[in-house]
Amino acid sequence: YLGRGSSLIYAEVGQFCSIAGNTIVGPGIHPLNNLSTSPIFTEKINGTCHSWTDRTPQYPYKKVFIGNDVWIGYEAVIMAGVHIGDGAIIGARAVVTKDVPPYTIVGGTPAKEIRKRFDEDVVKKLLRLQWWDWSIDEIRCYLPHLVLGCWDRFP
Repeated sequence: YLGRGSSLIYAEVGQFCSIAGNTIVGPGIHPLNNLSTSPIFTEKINGTCHSWTDRTPQYPYKKVFIGNDVWIGYEAVIMAGVHIGDGAIIGARAVVTKDVPPYTIVGGTPAKEIRKRFDEDVVKKLLRLQWWDWSIDEIRCYLPHLVLGCWDRFP
């Protein structure tokens, strides 16, 4: 789900993700080395509704990739080009500027690793399972194990 007031500007989102309200994913990029950072000088179509160039965007959006079963907290900002791994958790109001490995919890500004959700062996097993690609019947069959975290009972 996508919470109220959130914006996914340029992103690919996996299955079973929870994205809280007022979250921004994939905002645009401005040139840092030009005299001005205004897109009026670099893009024919831009947010100013004016342009002084016929050029196509010199600094295009970079797609954000959000894995499966990711939870993104309230008012988080995921910067352009970032990859969020499967099962990761992004804390409320975090500003994510770098890739987040699978099953890792990050928070803060800029976001830093708080801890891993599970030990390395469990993470490897979960990434192999890819339960988010299972049929609805398979998910229902293993639902008690998904909820209780009985990793040893998965196929």
